[in-house]
Amino acid sequence: LKIYLFRNMHKKNSMKVIIIIYVVLFTNIAFGQESISSGNIGDVKYSILQPFKFSQVNGPGWVLMDGRNIEGSNLAIISGLKEIYDARGVFIRGVNQNRDDGKGDVQINRRVGSYQSDTFKKHKHEYLFPSSINSHGGNDGGGRWAGDMTDRSTTFKGGDETRPRNIALYVYIKICKSGDYNPESNKCD
Repeated sequence: LKIYLFRNMHKKNSMKVIIIIYVVLFTNIAFGQESISSGNIGDVKYSILQPFKFSQVNGPGWVLMDGRNIEGSNLAIISGLKEIYDARGVFIRGVNQNRDDGKGDVQINRRVGSYQSDTFKKHKHEYLFPSSINSHGGNDGGGRWAGDMTDRSTTFKGGDETRPRNIALYVYIKICKSGDYNPESNKCD
């Protein structure tokens, strides 16, 4: 397109043609009237767009990472996967790649796509409470602990999970080079 336009710049109406082509291309791309096939097999994208709109904007071959069967897709052929990983409602964590400096995942050699359940780092709270207080010393706060110490626990506080602040997004993965995945035929159309 550039070569054609450059060669024909000397013609009388060539500048009008350039402007019209630029406006048409820009309008179609900017307003999603043309899908742009983007990404390579195995690429992952976060998006606020729902699946139907995401496909219109990003082109075919993308699916939600929702644990679905992908046998016969380009990604399955390359990777040997039968099902895609399920990223719904979980945080994605980079693979450790043998990092052993205490700053990464404690599971040094986790495989890609492996699930890791929630946990708290090992720690302890010591909490003993006296069974009685000897109040010798009057009102000056000089009372002394007396008697046996008993174990006590605090009441539950907080929500149903431990999590950092976050926002929810769709997670997509490119499984077909071109065309969409057809689960009935187990291949990319």
